[in-house]
Amino acid sequence: MNVRNPKSVWRRQGYALIPWSAEARDVVLALREGGECVGDIWVAQSPRHLALYWALCTTVADGVGLTPDDLSDRLKAQFGVTSLSPQSMDTVAFNAFMRRAIVTMAEMIGAAPKDVLNAWSDACRRTL
Repeated sequence: MNVRNPKSVWRRQGYALIPWSAEARDVVLALREGGECVGDIWVAQSPRHLALYWALCTTVADGVGLTPDDLSDRLKAQFGVTSLSPQSMDTVAFNAFMRRAIVTMAEMIGAAPKDVLNAWSDACRRTL
């Protein structure tokens, strides 16, 4: 996990931000007690879409020795785009995007799409 530039989901509770994804929990655990961190915060239209996308990137990246950021960059290159915003997609667009992402990632790593889908589903059940 790149603690210097994590992609993570947090939830507001009163005046505090609570780690909501595995990546966010890793950031908190990387800090010493009383430690401080600085980050950019934005409100996603669908934080769940963002969390699901990064769960997919993390799951696949861990299986092939890449970072989630590297895998996301490779996916963007495969799609011919410079940025992705799954958190801004409506549910129909997001579902279509994820189907395409799963197939593309499977091709990139030489795996069956079903295996990528199953690994991602397992990871989502454990962390989301």
